Amino acid sequence: MATATLEKPHCPKCNSTRVYFRRITQDYDEMMAKFSAGGVQLASDRERLKLLRAEKERDIAALLTPEERLDYELRSSS
Repeated sequence: MATATLEKPHCPKCNSTRVYFRRITQDYDEMMAKFSAGGVQLASDRERLKLLRAEKERDIAALLTPEERLDYELRSSS
């Protein structure tokens, strides 16, 4: 399997993609943390988290090439 663009250390496009990818994940992680903290989760909180996860995935899909997306999905699946 070919190495995805995010893994190439000296590629200008890779560095830019990596910066945007990090920014997307950090922004969404911060927003999702607001609805995950505190122990008790309301149904509305779960719906907001579901929406944020879907939006995060759409933003990541728009940023990455199909190869990078596949690599990301393989690495992030549990």
